[in-house]
Amino acid sequence: MTSRRDRRIAGMAFAALAAAFAPPLAAAEGRVDVIARTGTPAPGVPGAAFSGFFGAGGPPSLNDAGQVAYNAVLQGPGVTPGVNDRGFWVDQILRARLGDPAPGFAGATFSSFAGPALNGSGDVAFFAFLIGAPPTADQGIFLNDTVVARRGDPGRPFSVGFVGAPAINAAGDVAYVGAAEPGAWSIWRGDERIIGSGDTPTGAAQPLAAFARPTAVSVNDAGRVAYRSSVGALVDEGLFIDDRLVVRRGDVAPGVGPGVVFGSFFNPAIDETGALAFRAFLQGDVGSANDIGIWRGDRLVARRGDAPPGAPGETLAGLSDPALAPGGQVAFDAITAAGRRGLWLVGPNGDTLTVVRDGDVIGGRTVDLLTLGGAGATGINAFSQVAYVVRFTDGEESVLRFTPDLRWIAGASGSWDDAMGWTIAQRPGPVHDVTIAPDVAATVTGPTDAAAVRRLTVGGGAGRATLDLAGGEIASTQRVTVEANGRVSGGGVLDAAIVTNFGGVSVGRGETMRATASLESVGDIDVIGGRLELGGQLFNAGGGSVLGVDAEIAAPSILNQGRMQFIGETTVTGFVRNTGAITTVAGLTTYDGGVVNDGVITTGFGDVSRFLGAVSGSGTFAGPGKVEVLGALSPGASFGLLDFEGDLFLGPDSVTIMQIGGTARGVSYDAIDVGGTLTLGGLLQVVLLDGFTPRDGERFSLFNAMAFGGAFDALDLPEGVFLTDLYDGGLGVAPVPLPASAWLLGSAVVGLGVWRRRRDVALARRTA
Repeated sequence: MTSRRDRRIAGMAFAALAAAFAPPLAAAEGRVDVIARTGTPAPGVPGAAFSGFFGAGGPPSLNDAGQVAYNAVLQGPGVTPGVNDRGFWVDQILRARLGDPAPGFAGATFSSFAGPALNGSGDVAFFAFLIGAPPTADQGIFLNDTVVARRGDPGRPFSVGFVGAPAINAAGDVAYVGAAEPGAWSIWRGDERIIGSGDTPTGAAQPLAAFARPTAVSVNDAGRVAYRSSVGALVDEGLFIDDRLVVRRGDVAPGVGPGVVFGSFFNPAIDETGALAFRAFLQGDVGSANDIGIWRGDRLVARRGDAPPGAPGETLAGLSDPALAPGGQVAFDAITAAGRRGLWLVGPNGDTLTVVRDGDVIGGRTVDLLTLGGAGATGINAFSQVAYVVRFTDGEESVLRFTPDLRWIAGASGSWDDAMGWTIAQRPGPVHDVTIAPDVAATVTGPTDAAAVRRLTVGGGAGRATLDLAGGEIASTQRVTVEANGRVSGGGVLDAAIVTNFGGVSVGRGETMRATASLESVGDIDVIGGRLELGGQLFNAGGGSVLGVDAEIAAPSILNQGRMQFIGETTVTGFVRNTGAITTVAGLTTYDGGVVNDGVITTGFGDVSRFLGAVSGSGTFAGPGKVEVLGALSPGASFGLLDFEGDLFLGPDSVTIMQIGGTARGVSYDAIDVGGTLTLGGLLQVVLLDGFTPRDGERFSLFNAMAFGGAFDALDLPEGVFLTDLYDGGLGVAPVPLPASAWLLGSAVVGLGVWRRRRDVALARRTA
């Protein structure tokens, strides 16, 4: 036997593996995952395959982890009909099979099941008949591999046995119906008796009828148990929660007009607020065409004779018992007057969503028959995912899980946390693809607490959409997309695999927006007095625009192919590769990281671009402003020419690396042109590459400036090469030993300031 933890880990591992090999199928208003299908191997039963799911047992059950418990019929070697041809699974883990030993019953085996019910921990509760046990001990209620209650237990009133399938909540509380003798039944939660026949519930004038047993129970996470029973007489039915009467025969039926009352009830389901969802017959001013409906609390969800959601022109004829999500969403299947079947979701905000209709094509197959499960249906979870069974026109049957896509449907701005603003009033969760694309301009603010989604899209509708994080955090396992008419703003966290921006991203004063991965943008990014922090690359593609005003922009790497403009005191942290255009206007831009400039970096008049890391590339540093290099400077990738239109300042801790591998300026050896003043400083390092050795008479014009100032503080030159200062504009290697005056000029460049119009600094080769 496996522990709860082992089962949960195994289930999660399988779910991840299944997702990798069986991607979800597209559905009209969501996506569909195949949990099991006929003709495929039945896990845990070597050589056997699934042969059917309809009529195999109870309805499928779904927990908040997305796991599905379902019954199936088997076929294949070693499978004997009626003996071991049925079982139930959680996803792809076999949990029990006919013919298996029944735990707690010596020598007995399972002969039939009712259930299973599944909770979020992967626990399953079920009822089973046994063979090989005495007739007085041939039934049991089970939780995983343990017995909760058994027929014939000494001191326990279960001599007749049990009625229907049990229910289970998140805490593992199991609710069920037991019978001590014919006509004497009671509702139990684990070892606790809640109420039974002969007891008088709160709100009722008569005791519960001894001969009218409930057939299904529902329990919420607070441990409250809902059920149907009769009071006093068989015809006087009601719905109950624990020991309290909630609604009874003869009460006014909400939402159906005057003179209509409840006649009789079917099995209820209870949500976390204590509201009931139920199916009921009507009496009064009704006819056979409109005498049955589904309610959640005091709100009518669906009624015979009404048009099904999203299907004008059709009318509902038959309705199933509903399944109820913790948030109040109701799922039900129905058949129309024309004989078409469908499965729908209805939210407490009145919004409706179609899960599936017969005739729909799923995975290339056409749906012929479908069911949510009927009485005791628990195939819906807190995320409004729905588990159901379909038969296709080719005869194949499948257990499917539907996940709704969620949209902001409120006609105005609102809070992310307001469930009523979303599809079927479902607050987004980690399983959902979420879209904010209103028909009018609207802003969704939040979330207040950390939220998780599968995929998030902002924009794409008729109106302008804004998501204002407002300090909140949204985690997305896949992509966050900002469409052309969308915007994400404010401080907060986007924890996503990647953020793609076609519209706008904006960070205001005092705000910090952090994206944990990369941001790809062809739209606008505005950081005004705030900080944009990325865990991955910032890719500003061609057509994209970044504006920073007194801003901080930080990313491990920044690739700019578009436009970036910085105003005031702005800091850019991370390695920058620029093939587009970067401009500093009215301020100081500090680059705290390496920069490869193969595009244009412009510094305005009186402005400063300050580089703390390595600077290289073959682009242009345009504009009349000042460029300060406080780190390393090296033209090109290997060899290249860097052009500074304004002033260039080499700081005292800078390292200027010039590489020589040939005689072509900017092609086979590095060169720097400065249109203003070149202020020397730091270390000059000259490197000979590719085995190149300068020859007498060769000249290498490394620096060319309108004016020079300062001096290099140190030189690191190859052997046989020295720095020379020539008046003819050349930088070279002297063809013959230089006179003493040349040596003095060369040494003057180190440690002494020089200032001479149109003077070049050169290299010369020492000769003996």
